[in-house]
Amino acid sequence: MPNLPNEPLHATPGASPLPTAREISSIPMNSEGERWQYPSPQQMLNAMTRKGYDGTSPEDVPAMVAVHNWLNEGSWEEILKWERKYFPYFFSVVLANPVIMFDHI
Repeated sequence: MPNLPNEPLHATPGASPLPTAREISSIPMNSEGERWQYPSPQQMLNAMTRKGYDGTSPEDVPAMVAVHNWLNEGSWEEILKWERKYFPYFFSVVLANPVIMFDHI
């Protein structure tokens, strides 16, 4: 699991800190039973700030994380449906290394 900063990158006077708790996904990482972890709201805001999305309101980030997690869980369920339909002889499926190759989409 990557080591993602979980403290504010830039302290804003009077700003409420965002939650730093991470939710455990239902998506298996490996055959040993480890599961992926979703980013905390603070990690999501840090990542957006690093990528130049400076106009994001910190109050909106917890809802963004909830939608992010919900979409990932739903996508994983669709992957499992596909795998069960076309590869029923597989007993377990894991997401070993999620990589998006934007130049191949």
